[in-house]
Amino acid sequence: MESDTTSRLDYKRWNVEPVYKRPGEEWLPPTNQMENNTSYSTDYTQRAAGERVQLIRPAPRDRVHGKFVSDTTYKNDFMNIPGEKRSMLKAKGEYQLPVDVFDGSSTYKGHYGIPPNLADSKVISFKPNNQFKPPEAPFEGVTLYSTDFGYVAS
Repeated sequence: MESDTTSRLDYKRWNVEPVYKRPGEEWLPPTNQMENNTSYSTDYTQRAAGERVQLIRPAPRDRVHGKFVSDTTYKNDFMNIPGEKRSMLKAKGEYQLPVDVFDGSSTYKGHYGIPPNLADSKVISFKPNNQFKPPEAPFEGVTLYSTDFGYVAS
């Protein structure tokens, strides 16, 4: 009785089988011969170990004998046009301080708000009022829909 505890009674040991795994395929060497005709093996030219390749030297240039003339074609073709020195760029004084006193309205309200000519007048509300007026004559069961698109006997 001493070996039985609440935990041992509630959580009894039970065997768990491992998850089935399919056995892997064993590697088999290929049965046919491999083709060794790669681009490297077809283009490679084998050389002897002691053979050295000569360096390719650039062809010698013919030297120009004579005095160097420093006059370029630009110097002879350039026409010296007299010009004036450009004046320094200065900012234009286009901004003027506002003369009116700030009334507290934003730019958005000024552009998209109520126009000034309607601001003082009463704004018309399209909300329906809750005053129900019953019809003066009793309902006869005839509507415009039933008269225009009514049942046609065939």
